[in-house]
Amino acid sequence: FLTSSFMWESAQHAADLFSKKIKGFTYTRTANPTTAAFEKRIAALEGAERAVATSTGMSAIQAAFFTFLKAGDHVISSRSLFGTTVGFINNIVTKFGI
Repeated sequence: FLTSSFMWESAQHAADLFSKKIKGFTYTRTANPTTAAFEKRIAALEGAERAVATSTGMSAIQAAFFTFLKAGDHVISSRSLFGTTVGFINNIVTKFGI
């Protein structure tokens, strides 16, 4: 299906893409031109170097937590957070020593 993969000029071209010898898109769930354009425009709007688009709010929360926190760090949060976020903090983040 064209919605999930890309066409390449040759088998060598595909091999070079997958081995990261050259830049390009290999599978739409990991990166695609539409998402790349969105991230570039959001970064420009925010005056940032880069931006990362995620598929859901919870995946954005997870990315933020695991980017900035490490074992031994503490999280202080309100009890009025979105319910799934509270569960994520109480049940998942703690498994990483946070």
